[in-house]
Amino acid sequence: MPVHASKIKKISTKSGNPGLPVVVLPGGPGLSSQTMDGLTELSDSRDLYFIDPPDTGEAETPEDFDYGVTLLDLKAAIAELDVPVILLGHSFGGIWAAHLCESEGLDVRALVCLSVPFSERSFLDLRKQYEKHASAEAFAGEKKFLDNPNGATLSAWTQELGRLYFNETNIERGKEMLRRDNFSAKLFLGCMAEGALTANALLPKLKASSLPKLLLAGEADLYTTPQSQEQDAELGGFEFATVPGGAHFVHFDSPSATCAAIERFLSGHAV
Repeated sequence: MPVHASKIKKISTKSGNPGLPVVVLPGGPGLSSQTMDGLTELSDSRDLYFIDPPDTGEAETPEDFDYGVTLLDLKAAIAELDVPVILLGHSFGGIWAAHLCESEGLDVRALVCLSVPFSERSFLDLRKQYEKHASAEAFAGEKKFLDNPNGATLSAWTQELGRLYFNETNIERGKEMLRRDNFSAKLFLGCMAEGALTANALLPKLKASSLPKLLLAGEADLYTTPQSQEQDAELGGFEFATVPGGAHFVHFDSPSATCAAIERFLSGHAV
C-alpha cells in the first residue's frame, strides 16, 4: 500500500532511449494532473510522470492539508521512482517543485517552472493584474468561494478567470478543461498562504545552487506577466524564455512550443 495520498502516473514513452524522466506538478494548489496534458509531447524523448496532489484527480484524501505535510506526501510519491528526476511545476506547482529540490532523498537533476510567481513583488503584481483584468463574474465567484469554500465554488471561480489564464482564442476551451477537473478546496486552503509566504526565500537558495533551472513565461500572460517572471528569474538564477501565444497556462495555449523550449533547455544541459 502507498504511504502517500498523491497519485503518480506514468505517461507512455515513445522513445527507445529516453532521457532523464520528468515529474510534473500541477498548479492551483488544488488542480489535478489533467490540467497538464499539454506536456505529453515530452514523452517522445523521455519517461514522463504526472502527479495528482492529495485530494485531486485520482489521489487519496489525506487527514492533513498542511503545506509541509503536503510536501512530504509529494516527496514520498516521487521517491518511489528511485531514479534521478527532472521536476517541472506549473504556477503553484513550481513552488512545490522548488521546495522539493532542497529535499534530502530526492535526486533532482534540473528544475523547470512554468508561470511561477516567487517573489513578494510577483505576488503583489499578480493581485494587481487580477484587480485590473478580472471580470465581474470572477469577483463574484471569488466572494462565493470565500463565503462557502468547497470544490464546486473553487471550480466555478477558477473558470471565470478565463482571460487571466488563457490566450483569448482558447478561453472557452480552457474553461471546459477546468470544468472537467476535480478541484480540492482543502488543498487550496491548506497550502496557498504558506506556499506564497515561503516562495520568496527560495530565490537566493536557487541562485546559489548549480542545479540547471528554467523559468518559462507565456508572452500573452496577463496574470504572471513576462516582465515580472523575468525579474524573478534573475533573482533565482534561472534561465528565462517566453513562449509565443501562451498565457498563464502556457502549456495549454502553446503545447508544442512549450515542450520544444523545455527540450532545448534539457538537451543543452545533457539531462
